[in-house]
Amino acid sequence: MIQPKLFVENYSGVPCMLRPILLVLTLAATTNAESLNLITWNVESGGADPAVIAEQLTELPRVDAYLLQEVSAKDIGRFAAAIRKAHGKSYKYYLGSLGGGDRLAVVVDENQWKIRSFAELFGFEDYRLNDWRHRSPLVAALQRRSDGQECLLVNVHLARGNAELRTEQAEGLREWAKVQTAPVILAGDCNLDSRRKNTGS
Repeated sequence: MIQPKLFVENYSGVPCMLRPILLVLTLAATTNAESLNLITWNVESGGADPAVIAEQLTELPRVDAYLLQEVSAKDIGRFAAAIRKAHGKSYKYYLGSLGGGDRLAVVVDENQWKIRSFAELFGFEDYRLNDWRHRSPLVAALQRRSDGQECLLVNVHLARGNAELRTEQAEGLREWAKVQTAPVILAGDCNLDSRRKNTGS
């Protein structure tokens, strides 16, 4: 059973479009259900100062996992170091391989969760999850150390400005999630902005 609770908090100095979202999920493997706390945040690598983002990461609450979108490869070490400085050295990160300067990253507290694997999804059945010009969903397979509960944590940044691909990505992820044996938790930047004109790019 997964019971999501969504909190959007206004952290001081964080512009509205850059506000992180704190998500609390209860994964019940036993009658003593424990929660999975995560923060998802599009850090806007091309439009934000990495030093400011790193400082703001130290001000966020300690959670089990941080799912970051639009992360530059040159900045992920700084961001992970900021999380470790604020919350301990047990945090490990993985950076996706696609997206150029705007990649996906997952930072996980290994004291709480064993990282079984990381993978990027490129397609599922006949669904394209990436056309090689966008980011592939980044999957962290985790197992809670306290009770063995497994889950799949999926960080996404669906295709902006390309409604056809974004819809195919969303439908493909839904179908992929249906056949998984562990609970699937998907978070990130879904680009569900109906005001933006969609093109084929």
